Amino acid sequence: MATPAKSAGPSAVDAATPPLQLPPGLLHDTVDGRHWTVGATYKASFGPEGATFLPYFADAECNHPMTFAVRTATVGGQALPVHETTPTRDGEMVTFAHGGLRATYELRLRGIEQMFWFDSLPARGELRLDVALATDLHASRDGDGFVFTDPRGHVTYSAAVAIDAAGNRLPITTELENGLLRFRVPAAFVAAAALPLCIDPLVSGTQNVYTTANTRPAWQSDIAYEPSYGEYLVVFEKQWSLTDRDVYACRYTFDMASGTTQILDSTSVDWSQPRVAANNLADRFLMVAKVSNGNVSPYWISGRTVDANTGALGVPFDIERAGLSGHAAGNKINPDVGGDMDYYGPTYFTVVWERVYSATDHDVHCKQVLANGALRSASPTYIDNSGELDSYPRIAKTNGTPPYASQSWGIAWERFSSPTDQDIYSAALRWDGAITIASHSVDTSYANTWRPTVSPPTDATTGQRNHLIAYEMDVSGNNDIVGTMMEEHGYWVGSWNLSQNVNGSWPQYAPTVDCDGARFVVGWTQLYNGFGVDYDTVLATFGWSLVQGIVLQDSAFPGYSTDAEYDMSITSTHAAGSGAGRYGACWTRYENNAPNDYRIEACLYDGMAAGGGFSTRPTACGTDADFAVYGAPVLGGWFHLTQNLTTGLRGFVFGFQANAPLGPCPGCTIGVSGDAVFGTDLQVEIPADPSFLGLPLACQAWSFAAGPCLGTVSLSDTLDLVLR
Repeated sequence: MATPAKSAGPSAVDAATPPLQLPPGLLHDTVDGRHWTVGATYKASFGPEGATFLPYFADAECNHPMTFAVRTATVGGQALPVHETTPTRDGEMVTFAHGGLRATYELRLRGIEQMFWFDSLPARGELRLDVALATDLHASRDGDGFVFTDPRGHVTYSAAVAIDAAGNRLPITTELENGLLRFRVPAAFVAAAALPLCIDPLVSGTQNVYTTANTRPAWQSDIAYEPSYGEYLVVFEKQWSLTDRDVYACRYTFDMASGTTQILDSTSVDWSQPRVAANNLADRFLMVAKVSNGNVSPYWISGRTVDANTGALGVPFDIERAGLSGHAAGNKINPDVGGDMDYYGPTYFTVVWERVYSATDHDVHCKQVLANGALRSASPTYIDNSGELDSYPRIAKTNGTPPYASQSWGIAWERFSSPTDQDIYSAALRWDGAITIASHSVDTSYANTWRPTVSPPTDATTGQRNHLIAYEMDVSGNNDIVGTMMEEHGYWVGSWNLSQNVNGSWPQYAPTVDCDGARFVVGWTQLYNGFGVDYDTVLATFGWSLVQGIVLQDSAFPGYSTDAEYDMSITSTHAAGSGAGRYGACWTRYENNAPNDYRIEACLYDGMAAGGGFSTRPTACGTDADFAVYGAPVLGGWFHLTQNLTTGLRGFVFGFQANAPLGPCPGCTIGVSGDAVFGTDLQVEIPADPSFLGLPLACQAWSFAAGPCLGTVSLSDTLDLVLR
């Protein structure tokens, strides 16, 4: 299939779908009673121990927090009460009510204004305030203030000023001694001050953060679709430092208009490798991630729910963590999650991960999660607990459409055979967590195969319910994308080189796959012209039949600029009950000429052959038989015709296209050669057979109620359709 010409500029993404970036305002979250805020160049947390400011320094080896906590205050030598307190947040203001004073933090896009308020004073005299400052940044004088530096950037802390209620201002002395910021307000100013009196250490109103780069790398994206509210959720990872990665989400509407960005994790705990799926009955998403303290062992799997209607976040919770009752030992990495799109309960999320038992023995485990974030069982299910080195498990985005008995998630993973020979294994799990297909081999050839991904099953109406497992394969020194079809009982149906007809001579990587109930869309990354750093993303639609096997029907290049686009994820709306043919996709884009400029992009893809669809041919005589049409002429899909009027004898003719005048009725044309049916409605179910692709058909409505022909007959215009 020919590749379109390439030119510099933005990727071929719907203009209504801009790159996912942090919004211009602040983002807030509350975790374990602590308030978190993310600004343009910092994030901050507020808890009983004080206020912690974390400046962003590009590619920092770790976080460099600055924690402020009020210690003592006196006026005229008399101690003021300073109680420990839990902070409260009201909009962009966080307040610590210590008793004798209030410490407030006004949250700004590029910093925090720190203020200490004295609403009343038991006496008048010199006012002293000591604030503890804990940081590993190097402190030095900067005029009357301070600067805190790291090789990658610095934070300025301006000279303090005392301000009374009448607006009188006085610069005051600030010292930094043994981890204490010490402020002194002269007795004369205090004696004349109108209360409340404020000590404001930041004259400019902000803590200005300057860094070598202001763009946090964003990557590792995934996407899911929830049909009740027609919403896509894109989750992605953003690096704060080498020991602290955060997870964000963007909620998109059905038409992929610009969405709402949320924080799913902004704490100092490291969250990475986010994946997401949806539960239709609960109208909820579940994001799962690998979690650790400082990006070092131990690693565990945690999750957080997102309400599809309101965006409300559930409480972060541990899914699998060594040391918790019932949970297995060992590190847990490479998580993935599958959802359930049925409208009838019970329904569950299923989370899979790689368990590190030893250096040479990794396993594939899973656990089901209720829609409210509760674990269905503390103990994991062992998908493969052998002594082999199994890694990188992936689960289907959903378990398909009913009937229940055959709703199942396919699971696929790599198995180490030798340094030059990875194999592919798989299993299947029924909707209720029962293993229906035990661990078995998919590709154990001598070829090196890796990075598997697995689709939901085809619908039961197509016959056998098949999963397509797509993975990378080394074919004569070149990476290709190969697909193996597994039917619902675990039997191997066939394997095909999926990428050979789409720039097959170029290296291709990192497949992703989903299913619209009948066909499969596979996405991957390919290296443009086979060399350099220009990677692009590809989407390809494949039809399937027992006779023809896998057939390429369409391809598209959604991420197709001179930058590097890679690591695509896709989700189908079909298993969500929204019909065949439509997909959402997301990927990472790295601007080759702008170091550290990473972003996430997303688009819609109608996974059907180019061309085809509906068109109308003027063959009508009269208007009594006019009708409306719903749906689309898509393989594996349906369309529905309904006449506008309902009285009298009426129906449709469906078949092949024709053009024959109706003899006794001048001006009336029969546009269809086929079979007539009676009734005001006609539902057409389109087989999933790819041999029907491009088939031209037609439909025309008729009525024997009123019309120009013999005073009773009316014919509609002819609806021509070409199957896509």
